Amino acid sequence: MTWQAIITALLGLDIGAGLISNATSSTNQAWREQSKQRQWLFVVFHVTVYPVAVVFLSQSTIVSLMLVGFLLIKTGLFYSRVILPEPRQGN
Repeated sequence: MTWQAIITALLGLDIGAGLISNATSSTNQAWREQSKQRQWLFVVFHVTVYPVAVVFLSQSTIVSLMLVGFLLIKTGLFYSRVILPEPRQGN
């Protein structure tokens, strides 16, 4: 097993855990309490740096496509559940 395969596997585990985490209301609430700058930094990092790392480190096109796809779903969940909603007032 190469170091690229090990890092790709770790990235895959992180993406999978993040996908599950971003689907939970407790994670979304915790992120809503963060600054907008930090929320956007999360999105920018996950649509730029992360996919580049996956593509360069993965030795399989199928694995790269799957991981980038899951990464986009994970980031989309974050965007739609944390950044997009308007804050509630008067509850």
